[in-house]
Amino acid sequence: MTFMNFRSPFFTAFRRSTSPFPAGAGSRSPVAVAEPPQPAVEEKKAEPGPEELARQVDAEIAAVWGVPLGYRVEVTLRDHALTRLTGRLELHRMPERPFSAERLLVLKIDRDMFTNRQIETWTLQL
Repeated sequence: MTFMNFRSPFFTAFRRSTSPFPAGAGSRSPVAVAEPPQPAVEEKKAEPGPEELARQVDAEIAAVWGVPLGYRVEVTLRDHALTRLTGRLELHRMPERPFSAERLLVLKIDRDMFTNRQIETWTLQL
């Protein structure tokens, strides 16, 4: 049986000359590699949920009529069976669009309904 010495000068020279890698590929010099261009991806904005839409409408109505919808308030009323109510101010009926301060806004605190024109004063309760 013939034993081949792979460390002999012949095989060492052969391995160096027939390397599949280009000369200097084993060196640790930094090489700039160009990144392939990325396709433009359009980000889709998430559609607002029903709760977010309700908050937006409440904020718009509150701005037009000047009432703190969704907050705990104490309201002083005129021309109503009750003169003072305390609780969370909510819409009883959605007003028609486009919103206008001249239109009547029907509000409620608990089960007691009243209009924006019946409000004399309101204060936020913490």
